[in-house]
Amino acid sequence: MLFFVFFIPQLADFVRDISPAAPDLQGVARLAAETPRQVANTHTIFSVGSTLILIWFAGPLARLAQIIAPSRAKETRRAGDPLYLDEASLTAPALALERLRLEEARLGELVLAMVRAGPVAAIEGKPEDIESVVPQNAEVERLASAILVYIGRLSQDEHSEEQGAAMVDLTQTTNNLVSIADIVATNIVSLGQRRIAEGVDLARLRGETTSRLGAAVARNLDLAVRSLGEPAPDIGPAVTKDEIEQLTVAARQSVLDKLQLSDKTDALRFRLANELIEQLRQIARFTRRIGERAGQGLATQPIGEPGESDAF
Repeated sequence: MLFFVFFIPQLADFVRDISPAAPDLQGVARLAAETPRQVANTHTIFSVGSTLILIWFAGPLARLAQIIAPSRAKETRRAGDPLYLDEASLTAPALALERLRLEEARLGELVLAMVRAGPVAAIEGKPEDIESVVPQNAEVERLASAILVYIGRLSQDEHSEEQGAAMVDLTQTTNNLVSIADIVATNIVSLGQRRIAEGVDLARLRGETTSRLGAAVARNLDLAVRSLGEPAPDIGPAVTKDEIEQLTVAARQSVLDKLQLSDKTDALRFRLANELIEQLRQIARFTRRIGERAGQGLATQPIGEPGESDAF
């Protein structure tokens, strides 16, 4: 430490005073006897003194070190960051397509989470519940963009006609998933925000019929998403288009039956509920497209009791 430079004479005198002396020796012999102990004592005094001084400046020195060399914030993986789209697989189209299917299944899971949470937040959630859906959509768009860019790069390399058709199917499925996410993040979120702004109670319009529609839409999307990661899986039938339409009509009738439409509030409540039903119907339409491209059968599925995936 530079601090000791200014006290070298005093330090030398102090070390000589505390170190053993050999006055009976002369010249080199005396140096050989006294110097090793003096050097050891000097080193000890320097180390102890430096430590005692630095203790008082530990805090300021630590802050100075952080300014000079700030620590890097720990990077956290975002939900929209791809996990399977590696560079090495681009040289093997068959392998790259499998990686894309795995990534698209992840995209589907993100969208499915939005479909399960968005309508519930719009019907009875607080403002922060509704707003929390928007960041989820940002992650969907992030992952969808990565998938489409990867498909574009893969399409530039040599591939078979069948592999080219698979790439087209993957792009269409990605677009359909993004469309579903947009419905939730834009239309359904807007509906929820208006419900709060107008002070409208939509929760009391929920009934068995509306819950069955929400459960059917969520079930179909769940089946479609699972089919993305499992080619031709045996995961059971989906609710058919005709049944979805029947449930849509029944849900609208159920809402109408619960309202007298005797004032402006009832009229607004009906419009908002009807709009939510229509958005669920649109989600079901995009879901059918995903299921068809994934090779999922659309056999008739008896519509049971509402489950935990109820959206309305």
